[in-house]
Amino acid sequence: MAIDYNVFYSKKGKGYRKEQIVDWSAYEVPIDTRPGRLAGNSRIWGDASHEVQRKVIDAIIVAAKADGFTVRRMAMLLAMAKIESGFNPDAAAGTTSAAGLGQFVKNTGEAFGLNSQNRFEIDSSIKALIGYFKENEAIALKKKKPDYFVYKYHHDGPFGEYGGTQLATDKFAPLAAIYEKALIAGHVLTILDPNGQAIAGAEIKLAQNNQSAVLKTNEHGMLPTFMANPDFGPIAVYIKKVDGTFKYLADLAIDKLESAWTLVAPKDRVPLKTHLHEPKAAVAAHAPDTHKVGSGETVSRIARDHGTTYQELCKLNGIEKPYVIFPGQILKLPPKNAGVSRASAPTHKPATPPVAPPGRAVVKERRDPDSQHPVANVMAPPSGGVAAAIAYAMKHAHPKSQHLCLKYVKRALLATKMIHTYPGVIAAKDFGPSLAAEGFRNLLETTPGTNLNTAPVGSIIIYHPVEKQEHNGKTIYGHIEIKTETGYVSDHFTEHPTYRTDEVTMVSPVGRSIPVSYKVSGIWFKE
Repeated sequence: MAIDYNVFYSKKGKGYRKEQIVDWSAYEVPIDTRPGRLAGNSRIWGDASHEVQRKVIDAIIVAAKADGFTVRRMAMLLAMAKIESGFNPDAAAGTTSAAGLGQFVKNTGEAFGLNSQNRFEIDSSIKALIGYFKENEAIALKKKKPDYFVYKYHHDGPFGEYGGTQLATDKFAPLAAIYEKALIAGHVLTILDPNGQAIAGAEIKLAQNNQSAVLKTNEHGMLPTFMANPDFGPIAVYIKKVDGTFKYLADLAIDKLESAWTLVAPKDRVPLKTHLHEPKAAVAAHAPDTHKVGSGETVSRIARDHGTTYQELCKLNGIEKPYVIFPGQILKLPPKNAGVSRASAPTHKPATPPVAPPGRAVVKERRDPDSQHPVANVMAPPSGGVAAAIAYAMKHAHPKSQHLCLKYVKRALLATKMIHTYPGVIAAKDFGPSLAAEGFRNLLETTPGTNLNTAPVGSIIIYHPVEKQEHNGKTIYGHIEIKTETGYVSDHFTEHPTYRTDEVTMVSPVGRSIPVSYKVSGIWFKE
């Protein structure tokens, strides 16, 4: 599904004057601004950042897809949220009790599960919006009215007449038509870096049939929606490098008039972010030397060959334990005249001093007891679907756990079409069969010896409680997370596995808060 978000974004509306605000309004209720919560800037219609609005739009689309909505119904649902709240999850009226995405008044909201505690929470608001939409859709069908009358009944109720007919005809129906077109027309391309993060401001050249155009990605790494004719063959995609030349990325096969793709820029595209945020001249003046990793090399060997320590080399390139590198990976090297601090000098002499390359000092190193310098292994970069799922999960992750790991992982997989139906499984530990049904394979079974360190990026890690299944009368649901290049993400992000398990037994130590250990029961991966 190609989505042109610029069509949806709202600008801040007008606020209410003090004398307009009634006692039963939620307009002056303080906004919950806890870290990680999806929040508007105020209670005013449309007063939310584009980032928040986009997350709201994505959440509505994911929920609607999971409920089996067609593109037309999805467009009407989005148009309803736009008219009612401008995609501000904290919107509230000053003259009534209406609040939230769907601007439910108190009695109607309570009928669909909303109350003073959850009326501004995104999941509850969307659930109520979908429930009320379906109820009003049934009324329109029963009364043999056009489908856009779903908004008339949302606004007026099933029997009243408070201007809803005119609003549905003059405002809602045209907006729904625009949104339907925005959801399906044209092609959309998103560019991610190897960590699954959107690359903003990248210049992308698209070439087809001896014609080309250069477009720039927005803050979400997405190009403006573009059109291409299937009759003219594939589109060649190039990305602009620091030196002004374009590097080929891929060919996109065009077989229909609307598509959406995600491409991952290769690892040697690291300088891209530098040229986006710093003057090119400064980059050229201070850029370190580089080394292209060859098969069989380790960080220790590369560091020795270039007169530095593996600690400095890893720090410069953001490489963490267990220090895995890849053939073809471009590593930055310290400047040739950079000296070695005494703190990093060794306290012993090797039996045979290494020979220094011309112009570089001999540098020796001390290894950490638990460090590993594996030989560079050929590992395929994550596929577009995997990278997109990681990017979606990272974008929606909270700073801390919300105890909703499975919910967030399912959403990420569904939104990026890694799975095609929303599974009804409620416990993370039981999610394996659902993944198997969608074509994932458990590497613990198909590739014996796989552990958290060797699992490929994009693996779905499932933990199962070992000693017992309940604690203090409550079920222990286990845990699930997606492995990224920099850590692990579910409803929150962490640089290390949530449960650090032994590589052989795959069992964690017994926890303090809950006296059980966790076993990795699945490392699920889909090419």
